[in-house]
Amino acid sequence: MRPIDPDKKRFISLAAIIAFSFLLGWTLHPDFKKVADYLRAIPLQYSGPAFIVLFVVGTFFLWYLHDPLYVIAALVFGAYFGAFFIYLAQLINAAIFFRLSRKMGKDYVEKRIAVKHQWIYRRLGEMSFGWLFLLRSVPVIPYRVLDLVFGLSKYSFRKYMLAAVLASPLRIFWMEYGIVLFKDFFTLEQGISFKNFTSVEKMMTFVDQNFDKIMAMGVLTFVYLVIAAVVFVWFRKERHE
Repeated sequence: MRPIDPDKKRFISLAAIIAFSFLLGWTLHPDFKKVADYLRAIPLQYSGPAFIVLFVVGTFFLWYLHDPLYVIAALVFGAYFGAFFIYLAQLINAAIFFRLSRKMGKDYVEKRIAVKHQWIYRRLGEMSFGWLFLLRSVPVIPYRVLDLVFGLSKYSFRKYMLAAVLASPLRIFWMEYGIVLFKDFFTLEQGISFKNFTSVEKMMTFVDQNFDKIMAMGVLTFVYLVIAAVVFVWFRKERHE
């Protein structure tokens, strides 16, 4: 019996880790209200590091925790501290998942998959800094997907982390600020869920009472998109060595 290619073994192990995290997410349902209450009950100098550890470890095994922890950070720490703690945790995650993907999957992908899709694989590895900045700053593709995909490519780890450091604050602060502005819409009672969306009348009342918040979010969104667009245009033609 022919032995299995070591690169293939590592790639299968990586796929198994990802699959396990999804399966675990279907069976484990943390009490987010208790998590928030615990973080509120301890001083910031302890709750901040505790949250970062929770985010890094928790999202490694349960990918769906990203959104709930974003909400918890905003409700417990506020927009500024919440964004800062998530920013640090996401940078740690970016390094972990990029390296994990690079070590366990890149060689196999190059030998088996990239051969059939050379154009896509080459373009991914040569993507300009502007495009990557745009991908990491606009909340369309999850960070975890970007970390894993670019880890499988020939993209420079140093330049990927530079994009993560510079682009992530835009996206994270925009999300945290939005959650704080509209915190009355969120509840932790039955997991992370929305409230006050039950009728058009309640929505209109909310708009009337919070018009200034909505305008503030609109201005922040405009500034956020302008910064992302300027960086994208400036670096869109840059290529990696």
